[in-house]
Amino acid sequence: MATITNNALLKGLSGTLGDFCFRVIRGKTYVSKRPKARSGHSPLQQKAMNRFRHATQYAKKQMNDWEIRQLYQTGVNEKKRSAYHVALSDALNAPEIHYVHTSQYSGAAGNLITIKATDDFKVVRVRVIITDGHGNHVECGEAIRSIRKPDFWKYKAMEFNGHVPGTTVTVTAFDIPENETTSEVIVGGNH
Repeated sequence: MATITNNALLKGLSGTLGDFCFRVIRGKTYVSKRPKARSGHSPLQQKAMNRFRHATQYAKKQMNDWEIRQLYQTGVNEKKRSAYHVALSDALNAPEIHYVHTSQYSGAAGNLITIKATDDFKVVRVRVIITDGHGNHVECGEAIRSIRKPDFWKYKAMEFNGHVPGTTVTVTAFDIPENETTSEVIVGGNH
């Protein structure tokens, strides 16, 4: 890359001209050969571009809804300097399920399952599906957010489960843009 000095005609010029590319970096003008055009994107690059395109469309749409814009405004900080940036980040990041505690679940109605789920902005709902040790569907429902600890959710079993050993508890956490994360725990297994 060559530096251009003492040339009033080219000083401050940026962009491409013919086969040359001009750039201004820290007040100095540099010239180089025009970069070769890419022939295309890899499947991984295309997937990332599509994901970002979807997130920007989501964020723009949310800025047109006054209530949701105000909600996202509450997440503005030093890194995310506007409601748009908070919404964009929310669309790009799915919730995280830290754990599913089934130690209080013995198959009886009224037993509790505790879930810790977080998101870069907000988890809005947590769905729980219980399947018995024989693979039969026992129940499905929504967990309730803890009032004192907003990252914690409680699910109270409503149906009797006669085949607890090997029971699978499937938990799915959702954020505002409907990103979802699912975790499965086998009752009696590792949590």
